[in-house]
Amino acid sequence: MKRRSIIPIHNLNKVPFDLPFLTLSKSTIIAPVDGGDYSALHFGAEEIYRPIVNTSTICVLVDDPPEHDFSFFARLTAMKVCFVLNSCAEASPLIMSKCALLRKEPDTKYLETVDISGFHKASVLSSPPFILMASISPAEIEKLYDIYSSVLEDHPETHVTIDRYNCSLYRVEPNDQIIDITTSLESLIRSQTEIAFKFALYIAFIIECDPIKRQGLFETLQGLYAVRSAIVHGDIHSANKKKQIKAIAERMDEIRRIAHQAISYYIFYLSDKHEVDWQKYLEQLVLGKAKRIEL
Repeated sequence: MKRRSIIPIHNLNKVPFDLPFLTLSKSTIIAPVDGGDYSALHFGAEEIYRPIVNTSTICVLVDDPPEHDFSFFARLTAMKVCFVLNSCAEASPLIMSKCALLRKEPDTKYLETVDISGFHKASVLSSPPFILMASISPAEIEKLYDIYSSVLEDHPETHVTIDRYNCSLYRVEPNDQIIDITTSLESLIRSQTEIAFKFALYIAFIIECDPIKRQGLFETLQGLYAVRSAIVHGDIHSANKKKQIKAIAERMDEIRRIAHQAISYYIFYLSDKHEVDWQKYLEQLVLGKAKRIEL
């Protein structure tokens, strides 16, 4: 049975690059909803789709999604699309909240909906338009999506890393943003001892090859980890702790860029090497016995 999944994008006003559709993979494109799909959504679940889908809404369309565990597939697809496109965004992140499943043959019929909103809910209908960076090309986006798709499908352990990074983009409260971004980065470190030290050391080596700049980055990451620990343990009421949290919160855009670089490094590593060797690779990188990956 031919099927299609549809994820409406709430804050994308037109297909990027003025194309009829933007290809992410052989089965996945970004395009306006077609007439048959629009009718099926409104006939089958009008209360859900009337507020968020009109005849020109831009959607993520996936033909022939798997028949088993559609809920997992919907959330994984949204995770991949959000991370790749938000990596190339000028400012506001991509907003998506629902994934519909349609039967396409013998006629188009609505089957079900999966909620993929996560922490987007407060901004679904109020977010500024999503705009891609002018320097990116359709071919580069398709290549990135291919790499991330392969790694996320082959390495389930990366789902927490990507999901918590995505969540940090949609959180409103600074403390929540700090928790999410630190948790995302911490998932890159495979250690049970000296975690705070290794967190800052390994990520600093991943990001920065200049020793002086690396020292500054190491100190920033130590501060981030300390602040996250204070927040989750409720140690946030002293004047000094409030000052430290405020200082990190004011640098969240910079910290997200650092996190994105580190996560991308990790994903590119996994695209060519084995996950079981990652911890040893980090140790060898610090000791100068492993080469950095050029992204």
